[in-house]
Amino acid sequence: MKKILLFLCLLIVLTIVSACSDEPDPNVLKISKSSDEIVGENFETVISELKATGFTNVETVVLDDLITGWLTKDGEIEKMEISGEDEFSAEDSFQKDSKIVITYHTFPADEKEEKEATDEKSSEKAEESVKE
Repeated sequence: MKKILLFLCLLIVLTIVSACSDEPDPNVLKISKSSDEIVGENFETVISELKATGFTNVETVVLDDLITGWLTKDGEIEKMEISGEDEFSAEDSFQKDSKIVITYHTFPADEKEEKEATDEKSSEKAEESVKE
């Protein structure tokens, strides 16, 4: 009887010690910003930060809904979901392979090309006026 009791006590102690170890799980990563802080940031910057942290499953969804880009900037994040949740706080932990979906605003493809062409013409005119 004493041997069984000693064995159970030893088993309990080993379970507690292994559960309290200081080694963090390398597959669990902390997110450094809350969902509220990420909304409005540039999607490329956030993707770079996530990949530098170690997240591996980052996808994007494009909202090609910009007209002028005055109120909402090109590349501005509308929302970000981690494992289907769009609300999270800073310092929350997630699996490094959690599915992260970033939805961001941009100009429609044809308007984007027109805007780039207009920007190029403006810069050429500025260069010509400097030469004169």
